[in-house]
Amino acid sequence: MQTLTIGNVGLVKWNKLAVGWIKLNTDGAGIQETILLHVAGFFETAIVRGIRNVEVEVDNTQAFRLLNLSTTVNGTLPILTHIHTLVQMSWSVRFSHISRKSNRVVDFLQQHNAMLPGDSD
Repeated sequence: MQTLTIGNVGLVKWNKLAVGWIKLNTDGAGIQETILLHVAGFFETAIVRGIRNVEVEVDNTQAFRLLNLSTTVNGTLPILTHIHTLVQMSWSVRFSHISRKSNRVVDFLQQHNAMLPGDSD
C-alpha cells in the first residue's frame, strides 16, 4: 500500500502481491488479543493449505510491534508465543504496518460484517 500526496489530497494505492503470496489485512480497531488470534488462525490455515508465502498487514501499532519481536519474554501472551513458533517454520512471513486511513475498506467490511447475506442473528 502506498500513499501519494498531491497538494493537500493523499491518495492511497494498493500494490498487487507477488505471485505465490497471500495477505491477511487486520482491522486494528479491535482488541489486541483478537488481532493476534486472527493472525494465528491465518497462519494455521496457510500451513494446512500448503501456502508458504504470507504477509500480515496490521494497522494497530502495538500489535505490529508485538508481532515483530524477535524473541518472547516472560509474561508474553500465550497466543503471541504460538505465533512466534509458527513464524519459525519453513516459510516466508512478512509483517507490515498500514495506516488507519489506508485501511478504511477493511474497517468498513468489519463494521458491516453482520449485514452480509446468509448471516443469521
